[in-house]
Amino acid sequence: MGLEINFGSSKDLQDSINSIFKDPNVKDEYKSILKLKMIRLMEAARYFVVEYDQDPVEWRHYALNFDVYTHFTSPIR
Repeated sequence: MGLEINFGSSKDLQDSINSIFKDPNVKDEYKSILKLKMIRLMEAARYFVVEYDQDPVEWRHYALNFDVYTHFTSPIR
């Protein structure tokens, strides 16, 4: 399709995809294909408890473009 995508980091990837979707010169068909393929390639989020001896490099959550992501459920639920 001739689209350039930077896979250097999760932010680079996000910026590349955003610029493609904003580019009026990119065919809608290409945007649809890119969206489907990129979503299917994404790894589902994994939830875990951080152990004191766990390497912080293992704390990544690429789906949200954060190196570390904390999620909690409201106590009123």
